[in-house]
Amino acid sequence: MLALVSAGLACTAVTAATQTATRRCTMSAVAIGGESVRSVAIVPQDDKPKTNPGAEAAPQAPSQPERARPEQESSEAVKQAPAESTQQESSESTEQAPAASPQEAVGLAREAFERIDNGGDLQKEAAHINRLFKYLLENDKTNPWVLYIRGRSAMLSNRGVEGMRDLEEFSLTDPGKSDWKTFRLLGDAHVREYPRLAAARYRQALALNDREPSILLGLSQASFKLGERAEALAMAEKAMELDAGRSVGYLDNYAALIRLDALQRTEGRAEQLRKATLIVDKAITMVQDVVKKHGPNPGILRLLANEYESALILLRDILQDQPENVSAYQAAADVSFSLAEVRRQLQLHDALALIELQAMKRLEGKVPADLAMSYARLLVGVGRLADARTVYTKIIEGEPGHAGAMEALRRLDAEAPASTEDATPPGADAKAPPSAPDKPVPKPEQS
Repeated sequence: MLALVSAGLACTAVTAATQTATRRCTMSAVAIGGESVRSVAIVPQDDKPKTNPGAEAAPQAPSQPERARPEQESSEAVKQAPAESTQQESSESTEQAPAASPQEAVGLAREAFERIDNGGDLQKEAAHINRLFKYLLENDKTNPWVLYIRGRSAMLSNRGVEGMRDLEEFSLTDPGKSDWKTFRLLGDAHVREYPRLAAARYRQALALNDREPSILLGLSQASFKLGERAEALAMAEKAMELDAGRSVGYLDNYAALIRLDALQRTEGRAEQLRKATLIVDKAITMVQDVVKKHGPNPGILRLLANEYESALILLRDILQDQPENVSAYQAAADVSFSLAEVRRQLQLHDALALIELQAMKRLEGKVPADLAMSYARLLVGVGRLADARTVYTKIIEGEPGHAGAMEALRRLDAEAPASTEDATPPGADAKAPPSAPDKPVPKPEQS
């Protein structure tokens, strides 16, 4: 049976002013009773033991799985830019220390990890962490936070065994015993294969911070895998409430666990499935609001497609039990249509990326008129009307009287006057695209 899974889904903050995620995370399928649940846990993708870099080894620049980040980040250390000495007036230059003290270095490193979690520039932050780590080794080699920095870097670099070893050792130190995030990270690392150990780590984290939704989310998944379904649902619901509608990942997790619970029930199954559809519907509405506010960004469109797929899975479950539920058929048809539109938009974005990231570079800006026309049509398709108008205008400048470009410009002017469209930056239209209908998903009626 299909599982409620969306691979590569980020926990997107839908109320943020930008499309940055509240916590950068790898969505991993966690097997629970033969099914799968979306997880926001950072789970090592490769736990094969590797050579221990030793106590003085600098952390590598962390890399992320390809599905979570389009480009692979280099793991090479970035050299520091030389800074001119302030103590002597000469042409010589020295490397400026990344921090004024070991304590400051620890704080700066932790802030850099937070920025990575929130979708910051991975390569830039990794280079910064690397410099801070080296500074700590030179000035305070026995500082317990050295273990934390090295462990987190290893886990982000998919060297899970090394990372867990360092974090476990750090958790035994005085600062480690009071750091909830360390225990949550250890829970995330173990939840896939060792749910009981993961649950213990999550509970240690919860004892230090009982208002952190990501801890409750991990604990809900570990509890479900241990067969503690009621507790798992309670934890997932509380995590969703604490998040207060900032991230769809918490809604997705709760809906997934409700669905899996429903599939194991003989009584109350229909009501549970309906409850899950209501939650997924709320998630869809949240993502649609982001599309309306920020435009059809490819990442947001993928998120919307994942939510539509989740809704379809639930509607099929309902129809399996209620084959005469007309409302569920209608809802499934409407969601399928919306999903098809979103997928079409994503295909247009993929084609656009092919031209902008490859063709333009290869052709060094010398684009033939026919290719430029195709490029402009794609720009129109994704809602970048101002950019499309610019391309059509350049085609006409290069080939005065170009019939296709002139006709396309006339259509653009008729549909969206330049004075109105230019006032809104491309990709930031307030109006929702066809792929994000204003109406939420219809709710299937009870039989």
